Formats: sequence, C-alpha cells, structure tokens
Amino acid sequence: MDPKAEIILLLGRDVLQVHKVRQQVNRPHDAPFSQRLDLGWVVIGEVCLGNVHKPTVNTLKTNVLESGHHSIFQPCTNFMCIKEARQGFKKCSIVTDKTLGQSVFAQTEHDNKLAPSAQDVIFLKIMDTKVFRDEANNWVAPLPFREPRQRLPNNKQQAVKRFTSLQKTLKRKPEMQQQDVAFMEKIFANGHAKLAPPLRKGKECWYLPKFGVYHRQKPNQIRVVFDSNTQCAGISLNDVLLTGPDLNNTLLGILLRFRKEKVAILADIQQMFLCFLVQEDHHNFLCFLWHKDNDINKEVIEYRMKVHVFGNSSITCRGHLWAAKSHQEHGDDTVKSVERHFYVNDGLITLRKQDKAIDLL
Repeated sequence: MDPKAEIILLLGRDVLQVHKVRQQVNRPHDAPFSQRLDLGWVVIGEVCLGNVHKPTVNTLKTNVLESGHHSIFQPCTNFMCIKEARQGFKKCSIVTDKTLGQSVFAQTEHDNKLAPSAQDVIFLKIMDTKVFRDEANNWVAPLPFREPRQRLPNNKQQAVKRFTSLQKTLKRKPEMQQQDVAFMEKIFANGHAKLAPPLRKGKECWYLPKFGVYHRQKPNQIRVVFDSNTQCAGISLNDVLLTGPDLNNTLLGILLRFRKEKVAILADIQQMFLCFLVQEDHHNFLCFLWHKDNDINKEVIEYRMKVHVFGNSSITCRGHLWAAKSHQEHGDDTVKSVERHFYVNDGLITLRKQDKAIDLL
C-alpha cells in the first residue's frame, strides 16, 4: 500500500457513466458473457485458460490484533490473553506451557464446589447488605426483586375469583374449613399478618391467593400456602423475584455427620418460613383476602403478610446463618454445627459431651 499514490480514477456508484452498458454479447447459460463500457470490454464469469480456471476475485482478510494493530495474518489459535485489572492497567501476554500449568491448572479447595451464578451473586449481595435486626430483635429482609423488572399489574380481580373458589371448597369440607381457620388464627396471633391500609392510587401491589395442602403422613394437619406462582397478564410475583442459590445441606451429609459423636440433639423449627419479617415498604406485594376477625361468617377484607411466605427457602436458609453468627458467644464450632446440621427446618446434631449439648440447648 502506497499512501502517496496519485488517485487517477474513482469507480463507484457515484460515477454512473462508467457503469453504463453500451453493448453486450450474450452466450449460453453456463458460459461467460461480455459487456462494453466506456472504459472498454469486460468479461464476466470464469474463463478457462489452458485447463485451469483463474479465480475472478481475490480477497485478503484484515485482522485486528490484541495490541490494536491491523494485520493480514491470522492470529494464532493457541494465543492466550490474560487481563489483570490493576489501577486501570491491563496487559496481555502469551502464556507458555510452564506458566499455564502453574496458573490455569492450579488446584484450590473450591474446585469441586458449584460456583454461584450471576443472579445468585446479586441475591446474596442483597441479603447480606439489606438484612437487619429491628428494635424487637426480629430479622428483617427485603423481597429480592430483580433489577430491572416488569411492573406488576393489579391482580385483585383474579384474587377475588380464587377466594370465591376457596369459599366453595371450604363449605363442602367443614373439617378442612375448621383447620384453615385454626391455621389462620396462629398467623394473626403471632403477628405474621395485619390489616391492609387503603392503597394509594397508582401504588403497585400484588395479591396472593391462598389454598390448603395436606401431607400424606399428616392427614389431619393442614398447611396454608400463599401462592406466589399465580400469573396475571402473563407474570407472577416469583417471576420478578430472584430465587437465590440452593443453600440447603445434603441429606446424606447430615445423616453421616449425625453418626459421628455420642450425644444427639434433634431440633425442629416451628413455622420456620414465617420467622423472617419482610421489609415494610414491600408489604404491598403480599396482600391477601380473608374474613374479618378470622370469623368465617363475617365480611371479606384485605390483609398483608408481614413475613416471608413459604417458597422463599433461600431467604430462610440464609437466615439460619445470620442467626447463628449473631450468637458468637457459643464459639465458632457451634456456629458451624448449626450451619452444617440443618436441612430446612430440621436439625440433627451430635456432640462429644453431654454438657456441651446442654449448653447448646
């Protein structure tokens, strides 16, 4: 390339005259043809020159190297670039076999552990920075919303239809109705729900339909579920929340550790999923419909949950860690025991001596 070369003629679409076809000689379908332009004759198509075909177009590809320079040579496929952000400084280098074995293939204690996803990292950051203990010594955590997220529509009309269906079911099943009322009595008595104040116009909110489920081993004990998966206009509350990582220990690991020592402790956290309060400005996303004063014969009014509902297992499991770390007076070993020996709300812990077990209790 000679940058000082004199430009004599520019051929382009802005010079229409040189592209005008003055005369054309056609040939069979698979043969070249020729055209006469103002600059002369042009043969279009491959022409056989002594048993060989000369390509009609030659191209050279230009590559941009890591240094920013341009080159017609293709970069080496074995090239490896390492970027190190250190006060805005970045460097690239070719890694030899010796340094490759010392850095890329170095083994650490985290090699066999699942790395958190980008969404999991955001969830953990929200939980670790925005969770606090209020004046009543309760743990308070926000709803882990995705950012950015879609605005939730007002699904009250849908919630009314679901509640009407629930009323019909409870009338057909008096025993189920009695158990549902008893469950809700615990919710109100423990302060897990409160009356919903009037909603300001244009304020975002969400209503949770509720229903009862039974465990096959506990046929006479109902569990009321606030359904966060219900969709309205193609979106649900769970769709705009971060699910968080699976923080549960494996059952196999818990059972194996349970057989290590002599003294055993069994624990069951009652209503564990209702032990963590929701940030107050997020209460509007946990609205639900129920009878006034928990009386099945009174009118239906609006309530709001003050605690995280069943389904936010990552928040509750993370809460175990916060609660354990807040009692450092028991020692690091005890804190680690609480973390490693719980599966959801069930704990299986063994200790060497009976006095340590009594202290832990």
